[in-house]
Amino acid sequence: MVQAAEKRSREVGRPRSFSDEDAFLATTNLLIEHGAAGITLADLARALNCTAPALNVRFGSRSGLLRSYYKWATRLDHERFARAREKHASPLKALRNRLLQPANDELEKALDASAQAKLLSIFAEAQRDPDFADLAAKHNAAFEAEIATSLSAAVDAGELKSADPKQLARLMFAGIVGAGYLWSIQRSGAVIDDIGAIYEAVIAPYESSGKKRK
Repeated sequence: MVQAAEKRSREVGRPRSFSDEDAFLATTNLLIEHGAAGITLADLARALNCTAPALNVRFGSRSGLLRSYYKWATRLDHERFARAREKHASPLKALRNRLLQPANDELEKALDASAQAKLLSIFAEAQRDPDFADLAAKHNAAFEAEIATSLSAAVDAGELKSADPKQLARLMFAGIVGAGYLWSIQRSGAVIDDIGAIYEAVIAPYESSGKKRK
C-alpha cells in the first residue's frame, strides 16, 4: 500500500511548500486508506504537514482538490500509455504491459480488495458533484480511447485481423472496470490476474496466426 507522506516538523505559522504532485500522491494514499468520504482538506494537510488554509488557497475547496486530482490522474494515464508504447515496438505488447503493470508501479491501484473498494468510492463523488461526474466520464473516455489507439496500431501492424478497434476497446475497458468492482468484494486472488484473463479473452479471437505470443 502507498505509504503516507513522511511528516516533518515545521515552524508554526509557516507551512512548508508542497507541489501539486505531493498533494495528489497524498490524496491517493488517503483514498486507499479511507475512501473518498474520508478525504478532507484537514486530512490532506496532516499528510503533507501543512495547513488546511494553504490547501484552500491552492485548490479552493475539497471539491476543487478532487477535480484537480482527477485531471492529474487522466494525464498520468496518458503518460503511462505513452511510456509503454516507447518501451515496446509491438502495439499488443505495449497494451498488455500498460494494463498489467504491477500494482506497485501504479500508486492508485490497490494492493488488496478492501483498498480496491475504497478506491472505487471515488465514483460516489459523481453523485454529488456534476462537474466531477463530467471529469470522471472524460477520464473513462480517454482511457478507452488509449486502448482503441493501441488496438488500431495492432491492426495496422498485422497483429490483429478483422477487428474493430473501437468496439474491442469498449469491450476490454468494460471488462477491466467490471473486474475491479467484482474483485473488490471477491477478496481472493489478484485483480491483475483477472485483468490479464479479460485481455486474453478479448484479443485471442482476432490475433493473427503469425503473431501469436509465446
